[in-house]
Amino acid sequence: MTHTDHAQLAAQRKLARINEIIVVVITVAALVGVLVGGESGRVIDAIVIVVLCVVPWLRVVWLVARWRRIGDMRFVAVGVTLLTLTVVGVALTTLVK
Repeated sequence: MTHTDHAQLAAQRKLARINEIIVVVITVAALVGVLVGGESGRVIDAIVIVVLCVVPWLRVVWLVARWRRIGDMRFVAVGVTLLTLTVVGVALTTLVK
């Protein structure tokens, strides 16, 4: 394995660990929101939903930055297109309501 391979593996492990932590925190927060109930519970649940929507988007941003750093412009283009489509989708959904 080359140094680049080790660096990629380390980055993937770091991202996987961060995802595991986020899943645990979100699960606990969702349970707390359900158990607390009322206005506080709804606020907690709304935060959980926002985090569930934002985390995958941030992963793509992280990957696009990584792909740009290593010079893989095809993947950068795909990632930027995906991010643009999600922003346009959210904007259209907001405007239509």
